[in-house]
Amino acid sequence: MKLLYVMRCIWGGGASRRFWEIHKRLIKKGYDITILGSSTVSKYNPEGNSLNEYEGIKIYSIKTELPFSDYLFYIKAMAVIKSICKNFDLIHDDFSPTGCYSFLWHDKCIATIHETFGSYALNKYGMAGLIPLLNERFYKRMGYKVFISCSLSVKNSLKDLGIDSILIPGGADTQLFKPSKKNSDDITITMVSRLSKGKGLDLFIEIAKSLASKYEGKDVKFMLVGNGSMMSSLQRMVNRLKLNVELKSRVSDEELAKILQDSTIYLHTSLQEGFGLSICEAMACGLPVVAFNVLGVRDLVNPKTGILVQPVNTKRMIDALQMLIEDENLRRNLGRNARDLILEGYTWEKSSTLMDEAYKSLFN
Repeated sequence: MKLLYVMRCIWGGGASRRFWEIHKRLIKKGYDITILGSSTVSKYNPEGNSLNEYEGIKIYSIKTELPFSDYLFYIKAMAVIKSICKNFDLIHDDFSPTGCYSFLWHDKCIATIHETFGSYALNKYGMAGLIPLLNERFYKRMGYKVFISCSLSVKNSLKDLGIDSILIPGGADTQLFKPSKKNSDDITITMVSRLSKGKGLDLFIEIAKSLASKYEGKDVKFMLVGNGSMMSSLQRMVNRLKLNVELKSRVSDEELAKILQDSTIYLHTSLQEGFGLSICEAMACGLPVVAFNVLGVRDLVNPKTGILVQPVNTKRMIDALQMLIEDENLRRNLGRNARDLILEGYTWEKSSTLMDEAYKSLFN
């Protein structure tokens, strides 16, 4: 099957990671896959070059110029899709946050929806948020044969909009992301995230500051892993407050797995998630999770695997972290349950099997 996958940002973030992990496995099942996306810098493509192929998948890169790169990608991509669509059996649009409406030129199109926004779209994207907001009102009128949701929360939100979808959650490489014996008795509280607005990073720093005063002189430290526009400002804030917070960027998957294996607790302060891939990988490593009770996150974290608190309630989040810091047995039990949950339902092998079935359903 010849597949064209359309995604704006193909190098970085949970959505692009999801694409590569699922579709490199479909290559082994005989798929011929091309991805149409933007040329951007990432740990996979540090120079932002227009690569021709990666993981057996052909890459068609569209170069765009700041400050309107997001908008220009969608405009340019539509023209490309129109010209090459006949070369493919199927087109898959990834809404991040909008899509390229490939159904205008091809009769077999599928769409993945990572998250629904409602009025939050305006808070996250400003006036540009009108586009994903309007998208949600018109999904039902779009010509996609199948919609795919990435979490149960998104599936339920789409159902409220009158859209039936196939749930294909993200996953983890459970052979790479797995528990390992810690080499230290230190308490390390880790978060992995894109370093941008909406991820609650100011709350992460606030929590680190509060716990630093409560555990002064003890081995409690924080680690924040990720790339993004807030890296410099976060580093200045950490330096100014003299916090025991280490910031790391552009780590390989192997390095990330080692960081999580050496961690004690996974803290996630994001206020909006489609799925929570980094949470999934932390749980695969046997870490208990403390996070806000938001869409996507609540599908993974439950009372058996971690502690959910109401959004922006940092006092409750600090209390939850203190409970885990001081109760090793609770940490161990939650972490064991977390690993079991990922093994049961959130592996890339399972996700790729479900995606294979979804693609083939268009030809039945």
